[in-house]
Amino acid sequence: MTTDRLALNTADTLSTRSRARSNPAARLLDAYFYRAALVVASLAISALPVITTLPEVDIPSGALTALNILCGLIFMADYGAHLMVAHARAKPGGGMLRYVLSGTGIIDGLSVAATVLPLLSLTTPGLLLLTLQCVPVMKLLRFFETLETLSAVLKRESRVLIAGLLFLFILLLFLSVFAYVVERGAQPQRFGSVADAAWWGIGALSGVGSGDISPITPIGKVLGGVAVLLGIGIIALPTGIIATGFAEEMRRRSFVVTWNLVAGVPFFSHLPALVIADLAAKLEPFVLSKGDTVIEQGEQADAMYFLLEGEVDVKIDENRVQRLHVGDFFGEIALIRQVPRTATVIASAYCKVLRLGSDDFNRITAAHPELHRSIDEIAARRQQAQRGQVVGPAKQDATPTGD
Repeated sequence: MTTDRLALNTADTLSTRSRARSNPAARLLDAYFYRAALVVASLAISALPVITTLPEVDIPSGALTALNILCGLIFMADYGAHLMVAHARAKPGGGMLRYVLSGTGIIDGLSVAATVLPLLSLTTPGLLLLTLQCVPVMKLLRFFETLETLSAVLKRESRVLIAGLLFLFILLLFLSVFAYVVERGAQPQRFGSVADAAWWGIGALSGVGSGDISPITPIGKVLGGVAVLLGIGIIALPTGIIATGFAEEMRRRSFVVTWNLVAGVPFFSHLPALVIADLAAKLEPFVLSKGDTVIEQGEQADAMYFLLEGEVDVKIDENRVQRLHVGDFFGEIALIRQVPRTATVIASAYCKVLRLGSDDFNRITAAHPELHRSIDEIAARRQQAQRGQVVGPAKQDATPTGD
């Protein structure tokens, strides 16, 4: 996906998520106590196939019934909350069905079934019930963003990966036929069919071997060596595709976060999505420890900053005048006016900050004169705020900050 398309899609995505987060069900899904209960319930049900099949363990049927009822209520609440969130995020009628048919929805539905079936029949667990009871632990995958990222990569690169698997199948087919023709005379018991040769071919291409099945003829040995070398390349191909896609997906997700932060800045919010994308690409992330000084009063300005996480204190002549929080920005006054810093900014906690250098800032504002005029107005109002002379409209246009 190009940066232009990503920027345009990001605006719609963030708007949709904002609507969904206003839903009470969405707030429930983000609640700590709810997540903790879901984790405990998922682990408890998924542990039953192991515990209940141990001969020396005898769990009273009443305890199992109570456990299934309690965990079933939690799973049903989870399923219902996701249905409500899916309905809020998508167009009417489409979101709920999409969730039900998605991988997450299927796992959630089967988890409910894993607690309901034992209540209908308390007989010896069969294969179906034991399998269903293994499903709830898969609900925990949603709490790991890396696995979600990997899933997105596999989905996006599916065509390339399928093409690679098809190539592997073709190579295995030809390799098996050649091995069968070359080795069947010398080893009729081991290479008596193309299927037998394919078993050797799978081991050769994967590099793990196939036990005591190996070519003994000169041509067969050459063929085996070629198969091993080709196997190394074939295994490396999907690995490289997934690694590249993973890096790209992480960059895309980082871009979405950065784009959202920049778009939330008052004098950037009216810019077109493509301009915000260009700005977001120029931001440099870094972290601060508690007590670190970001900018010093009186020094020359070389950048402005966006606070992504944590808090910073704004001080003028050693007196704290303001504390800035996530989403605030600072450093623009001295950068615009070309004057020394008017305040000192110190991290009051662990912080993640995005830095926009003066050269990139000047280039963007030069390309958009109306943006430069807007920044001048906001800078003037912020200087008034520092002197306690803020007028009403200034609070509507920008969050007062210092630099």
